[in-house]
Amino acid sequence: MDTNKNKFLKIGVGSLLIVIAIYILFLMAVPLIAYYRAVNKAKEAEKTETVWIDINTGNGMVTVQTGMPKDSVLKILGQPSSSNFGNRFHESCEYDLPGHKRALLDFNDGKLEEVRQY
Repeated sequence: MDTNKNKFLKIGVGSLLIVIAIYILFLMAVPLIAYYRAVNKAKEAEKTETVWIDINTGNGMVTVQTGMPKDSVLKILGQPSSSNFGNRFHESCEYDLPGHKRALLDFNDGKLEEVRQY
């Protein structure tokens, strides 16, 4: 009978320790998961923030926005003076503007990412 009590006690204590360990891991994991979700949400918000840019083409002002597809930008601005393919996903297009000014448009994965005018 003593062996059955010892066996029952060992199984009970072992089960209790496993439950406590799982609870502790749960308490550690929940804040980490919440933190990573918040960070990813903030990064996603940064990526999707739309910026509107006015460009003086000489024939008037046109407006483009970040995230705009490259073919839409080409319809508005026409063919660039020069293009540079950094890699399969990145491309830069340069436009000569009136008054010896230039606009450099960076595309990433076919979408407008940044415009620099100088």
